[in-house]
Amino acid sequence: MADETLVKDIPDEPYKIEVSSTTDGPPPPSGSVILGPNPVPAEGCVFWLDLPQDSVQAKVMLFNISGRLVFETEIDPDATRFPSGGTWNPVDQDGVPLANGPYVYVLVADGKVISRGKMVIQR
Repeated sequence: MADETLVKDIPDEPYKIEVSSTTDGPPPPSGSVILGPNPVPAEGCVFWLDLPQDSVQAKVMLFNISGRLVFETEIDPDATRFPSGGTWNPVDQDGVPLANGPYVYVLVADGKVISRGKMVIQR
C-alpha cells in the first residue's frame, strides 16, 4: 500500500500514533496469537495471546517444516502472553535449542485450533 500512495495524496490532518512498550507487546486480534520478534533472534521471543474468554484448557504447539511436533506447552487459559515473563528461547521438548529455519506455531483452546502462524528462527 505504501508503494502506491503518493505523498501529495495524504490528507493534511493531525495523525494519532500509538506507541506501545516492547514488554507489553501488540494487542492481538480476538482469538489469536502474535509472535514477536519474528524472525526470532538469539534472545528469544514472546507469544501474545487472546484466547476465548470461556477457555478451560490451552496450549501452544510448534511444528517443524516436515510437520513434526517439536514443542508443546500447556498455558493458563487466562494468560495474555507466553512466557508470563521474559522471553522464550525456542527449544524442543527435551530443552535442546531448535535449528535455524521456518516453523509453524499453533494456539489450541479446548481442543480447537484458535490461531496459527509462521515463525523463523534466526540466531
